[in-house]
Amino acid sequence: MCPILTSTEWFDGVTLEGKVLLNCCHTDLSSQTMEILQQLLTRPVNWAQFKQLAQYHGVVPLVSKALHQLSSSNIPDEILQEFSTYAQASLVLKRLILEEMLTISKVFSQEGMTVVPFKGPMLALSVYEGLEIREFCDLDLLVKPSHITKARAILADLGYTGRKDQEPSEEGSPAPYNNFTKHNGMFRVDLQLGIRGANFFFSLDHKLFWNNLEVVRIKDQDVLTFSPEILLIILCLHGNKHVWEMAKWIGDIAELLRKNQKFDWAQVANLSNEMQCFRQVLMGVCLAHKIFGLALPPTVHRQIQNDQDILRLSYGIPSSLIQNPSQRVYEKHREAFFLSLKETNWEKFRYALQICASKNSPVIHDSLSWFRFQGRLQALNQVYVFLLHVLPFKKLKKFIHCKLFSHNE
Repeated sequence: MCPILTSTEWFDGVTLEGKVLLNCCHTDLSSQTMEILQQLLTRPVNWAQFKQLAQYHGVVPLVSKALHQLSSSNIPDEILQEFSTYAQASLVLKRLILEEMLTISKVFSQEGMTVVPFKGPMLALSVYEGLEIREFCDLDLLVKPSHITKARAILADLGYTGRKDQEPSEEGSPAPYNNFTKHNGMFRVDLQLGIRGANFFFSLDHKLFWNNLEVVRIKDQDVLTFSPEILLIILCLHGNKHVWEMAKWIGDIAELLRKNQKFDWAQVANLSNEMQCFRQVLMGVCLAHKIFGLALPPTVHRQIQNDQDILRLSYGIPSSLIQNPSQRVYEKHREAFFLSLKETNWEKFRYALQICASKNSPVIHDSLSWFRFQGRLQALNQVYVFLLHVLPFKKLKKFIHCKLFSHNE
């Protein structure tokens, strides 16, 4: 395994509250981490801001555990009490969500339908070995597109309601979002077909995913889940979709890889290359490596070192923890982030044209120090605007969307 890439240098750019937060996010506090935290707590921590950050990043249970282990006189008693109360209340809800997941899985199985819970309680149990320290508030379920209509009906029978704008199209194609709630929002279910965001889509209906399922036993019930290798790819894609705004997503990567010592890196490389998302996986692994000290195999370490875009982006994530505003990689500039991680020059060109076609994207006009393609994107946008004036708009739009973007990527 290889040493950490410039980890100390990265932490120099993090706020004091961010440093305390990230050091509290280790599931097992080493003596070195405890010593670092004790030193950090001798400085004036803004505890109100720290509490907001912990809630925003979804790590209150982890932080609560760490703060109580420290037993430092520099931690206000009211902060310890607030974190403890929040974590206990969260655990009650998480236990209810787990029971709901088992009920849904059982009904789907009885109806002869394949459903794969992932993230949420499945992630907490498989990676964190319990519900206590991984925060979640909903259920993500993968179903086959051909089963969406029946799955919606099953959820309706179980008392769930969905939004009206989620109805299938007249052509019968599934709605892009399938979110359902029950008991005034206490239970939330997302039937997933893919990981979708603004100008970002990755289908989960892939033979490689369906062929890499495993069965786990939870409370005397068999539940399907993904292999660790597939789960890594999905977690990295999800984190990239949101530009790694929340520290818990990075911690998930670190914990998943630590728990699976026989992790098949070759399989991850083969699968992610086939699905054209290898650099997105490297992005997530790089963050786990730098922020949480995850040791990497030499080959993976070398691939990250040789990718200057990934290294550059990693210094601005998570944006809420970075001191220098000009260095932060905000989610509002996600198009520049996605473009930077495209696998080939042709994919970059296609996506750049899509950005130009979206009109007035902030990644074209805002000055982004971490975005090395901005000059070329601005030049391409000028050409695109010129062509709009000299060519019939409908023909140009049809060429871009029908020829270059037959799939929404």
